[in-house]
Amino acid sequence: MHGRFRGSGYSDVPASMREEMVPLQELLRAMAIRKEDIIADLGAGAGYYSFAFAKLASKVYAIDGIEENAKLIGARGVANVFPVTADLCYQIPVKDFTYAFFSNSLHDMECWKDLIGTLYGILPEGGRLAVLDFKPDTPFGPPHARISADQLDQVAFSAGFSKRGTVDFRYHYLSLFNKKTV
Repeated sequence: MHGRFRGSGYSDVPASMREEMVPLQELLRAMAIRKEDIIADLGAGAGYYSFAFAKLASKVYAIDGIEENAKLIGARGVANVFPVTADLCYQIPVKDFTYAFFSNSLHDMECWKDLIGTLYGILPEGGRLAVLDFKPDTPFGPPHARISADQLDQVAFSAGFSKRGTVDFRYHYLSLFNKKTV
């Protein structure tokens, strides 16, 4: 893989603003998290989604490129949330997850196309991928990079994923994929 990913710059977005843009319960319903899931929250920021997932899944890896974010997450002391600092364009330091999740972070990764393929190789058969990201026409957010749902589909399909569905939010989309079973 190539290109650097420093980490999430969205760790200071208030929960009320996130809820207005992407209702948490609607996102969790769509993701259909199971108790046996091990989730890799990739670009976790300060762990907003990691802590929500921890109530439903057996384990959550909150992976971000900024050490301060990992410290914030670790300070909360949630037993099944494991903060990890890593540049995802160079390594994914854990490999035992069954569900990969990005929230407003994939567009920041120059390596995103390669990363989708790498995740396909890591996930077990039936493993799942969820990407929550800004729609291309959203009037705020990162001006430098946007990934449309169609662009994401093309890359995910090329990697081997099948589409489970898409949820449309006002400013975001949530694309859901499965690793095909052989």
